[in-house]
Amino acid sequence: MTIIVLFLSIFSKWTPNQEKDLMVRLRLLKNCPSIDGILKNEEWANGCTLGNFTQYQPIENIRPPVDTKVLLGYFGKSLYIGFICYDNPNTVQKTLVKRDKFELDDMVFIGLSPYRNLNETLIFATNPVGVPYDGVRNSEGIEDYSFDAEFKVSANVYRNFWVAEFQIPFRSLKFSCKGNVRIWRVQFVRQRPRNSVELYYWAPVSRSNPSLMSQAGYLILPDSLFLETRRVDFIPFSLLSVEDNNKYIYSGFNIKCDFIGMNTEMTFNPDYAQIETDAPQIDVNTSFALFYPEKRPFFMEGKTLFETPINAIYTKSINDPLYAVKLTGRFNKYDIGFISAYDEHSPYTIPFEEASFSIPSDKKSFSNIFRIKRDLFEESHIGLLFATRDVEKSFNRIAGIDTRLRFLTHYTLNYQYVYSCTKEPSDTLLSESFNSINFDKYTGGFDGEKLYGYAQELNFNAYFRNFIGNIWFGDYSPCFRSDLGFIKRNNFREIEIRGGPRGFPNKYGLTEISLWLWHTSNWNYDNILKERSNAISLYLSGVGQTTIITKYSRIKKRYSDKYFPDLWDYNTSIYTSPLKYFSLNFYFDISKTISY
Repeated sequence: MTIIVLFLSIFSKWTPNQEKDLMVRLRLLKNCPSIDGILKNEEWANGCTLGNFTQYQPIENIRPPVDTKVLLGYFGKSLYIGFICYDNPNTVQKTLVKRDKFELDDMVFIGLSPYRNLNETLIFATNPVGVPYDGVRNSEGIEDYSFDAEFKVSANVYRNFWVAEFQIPFRSLKFSCKGNVRIWRVQFVRQRPRNSVELYYWAPVSRSNPSLMSQAGYLILPDSLFLETRRVDFIPFSLLSVEDNNKYIYSGFNIKCDFIGMNTEMTFNPDYAQIETDAPQIDVNTSFALFYPEKRPFFMEGKTLFETPINAIYTKSINDPLYAVKLTGRFNKYDIGFISAYDEHSPYTIPFEEASFSIPSDKKSFSNIFRIKRDLFEESHIGLLFATRDVEKSFNRIAGIDTRLRFLTHYTLNYQYVYSCTKEPSDTLLSESFNSINFDKYTGGFDGEKLYGYAQELNFNAYFRNFIGNIWFGDYSPCFRSDLGFIKRNNFREIEIRGGPRGFPNKYGLTEISLWLWHTSNWNYDNILKERSNAISLYLSGVGQTTIITKYSRIKKRYSDKYFPDLWDYNTSIYTSPLKYFSLNFYFDISKTISY
């Protein structure tokens, strides 16, 4: 019998999951699983069992050296998913870290796209010690792990495998209960770092296709799941402080509910004292304002809807709201978002050609932001954006249109145009740090001038297995501003072209090699060449989980009426983890550059 099994394993041809294997109907579990890292048969009875993962990295489309199974079902108002990852427990890598703080561990990932447009994928993941990871992946492949959903996860390591269990409430998936949408796209991924970082996918993925979720499987949901639910969260708070016989009371509240199909959130006098502080950034030798990511819970819900190629909306510009209202929702093929806020301390980010300035202020402002996007085909959309901010007798208005088109599998085109109208404050004391700057017949200081401007960006990408190319064009007029955004410079027209070949030799210790060529040219609106650079970069990935990136640039630049024709920069970064308990990061940079 053993000889027969061995003979069949040698001569039988393994094939990855086919389309029929990737259509899964979600089933009702007989019992509610307890999320404890123990996959009990009686809890997962009647569920689906998926397997036959395909290796993607380092060698594409082969059978992985170890097996992975997924258990799937629902109970009540939650989706339940379990992973069984067969392996030698002595080789499993695991690190106990904070939520979303990635290490190069053994991990499992769930990708869920509840909408057919595939513009947004929700990611849930964990490692063998049950650290929760969750984020949002957009259609460009950019992942944002500042998103925090409500879900439970647990994991354990056993004698010849490790397991992970997930409970994901359906309300955390932000799908509409109405309409005829019954099919989600789903992908299961296992990461296994050994001699190199190995990735296994349940639905086979090709390197010649940049879209992960268009190659994903299909999860068919029963009609009984689409039940209308209502939930209201009301969180009041109050703080009493007594100092030198003086009493100070600070009170407020936050309310969140589902109203007419919209996720509605209102806050009054919010307290953000518990929010993690911004990570320090190096501001030496830079003339531009620093960007800090949003972390406040009120603004995190649905924040990807307001993010566009031009940073026209930066919610941290609503700095200290006395009250705010936010509505986000989806109706058929439309995503809609609205924010209205009254800010008691309104900051400014003012862009110029060679510098930008972040200015705090005690001025009060009233802001409104409206955003709508409509699906076009698969992973394509068209959107509109309107925003206003009024500060005393000054104001800023913006209106824009944007689109993303994915076509012929390998190509994507992004374009956005934003028009702005600004009435400056009449307060040169507030603008004293840039009163001396003049531009386009205007003064830089806040002296009540009225400015009209525009900005546009175009981004074209070509993505193939052995070649990646990109063309980016930006055009920001000297008078363009967005007080509710983060615009760090204007008065430029810039084009960047980059691309090059890549290969996957899987020999001589190399798993991937890429060569990138860059060219950048930048002019201002007086048609003066401000910068021209050419660069070459080499990317190597190999055994021992080793990655080497080296880049050399030659730069010509004009700054403050001075011309620097022979600037250059060379940098190299190396990461390696040849042993389970040892890794090394190395970064080296040497350059001849401008001292700002």
